[in-house]
Amino acid sequence: MGFTELTGKYHRLRNELEEAYAAPAWNRPKIDRIADEIVATEKALATLHPHDEEHQMHLEL
Repeated sequence: MGFTELTGKYHRLRNELEEAYAAPAWNRPKIDRIADEIVATEKALATLHPHDEEHQMHLEL
């Protein structure tokens, strides 16, 4: 997954987490799953540099 896709996934997950916390009753397993996915996505983003060749290809598309 490239930089653009990971960034989109990160923002989608953050929105899901906000919605989960805004619910009248928290669904802890769902919140934990989303938080775990956010951590994994952040780690994947940390390994990429925005000027990597793959990121440049996405910008050209």
